[in-house]
Amino acid sequence: MRTLIFLFVVTAAVPTHAAQSWIWGKRIAETIVDTNRFGQCLVRFSSDVDIPSYVPLCRKEYLTFDCGAELPASTRLNSLEKFESAKMAHALNRSVAVLVTDAQTISGYCLVKQIRVLGS
Repeated sequence: MRTLIFLFVVTAAVPTHAAQSWIWGKRIAETIVDTNRFGQCLVRFSSDVDIPSYVPLCRKEYLTFDCGAELPASTRLNSLEKFESAKMAHALNRSVAVLVTDAQTISGYCLVKQIRVLGS
């Protein structure tokens, strides 16, 4: 019985860690602006991108940039700059690399912490 209690205490005390991962070389299929939901700006990747396979707690195709600065780590300026890069990549049909975290979400949409517009 003591072993069981000890194991319960040890497993309950282990901190959970949020996942974050880079998604490389993918194209943005759609940019979305909504003043009332989703952190005000989202992108949707092409259907071949399964975001939960990179970051398990994220929704399938969409990511937020948090243009409304709802999340503690976001600033409006930084979020808008990242979203501008995403819109540019979409307009030029360029692939991107995004660093995504499930530690910060809006309505289940995971936050893009960093974006890189790739050369090809």
